[in-house]
Amino acid sequence: MDLAKINATSSIATRKAVRKLKDLRVGTPFAIHSAKVVNSKFGEAALLDLGPDVLFLPQRVTEVYLPAINELCDGKYAIIFQGEVDIGKSRPLASFRIEEH
Repeated sequence: MDLAKINATSSIATRKAVRKLKDLRVGTPFAIHSAKVVNSKFGEAALLDLGPDVLFLPQRVTEVYLPAINELCDGKYAIIFQGEVDIGKSRPLASFRIEEH
């Protein structure tokens, strides 16, 4: 049994801080180091590794991102938060885009 591997995944010291999309600086590109789909408390979600932090993408984009999730790696792409958009619901939606970095 590889206890080092097991303990590495369960240690809180090695966990990265989770950032919210709306907390990113508007218009600033953040390099995507890697991406994967994980099971969250709300179902499947795309998780981006931004280096010091990780970021869950909104649930509404998961299905579209699934086919390309493995390509979002090695700093080739960046996520750019474009601000919040009022769509007449209780909370505004976070607008963002992915572009080559």
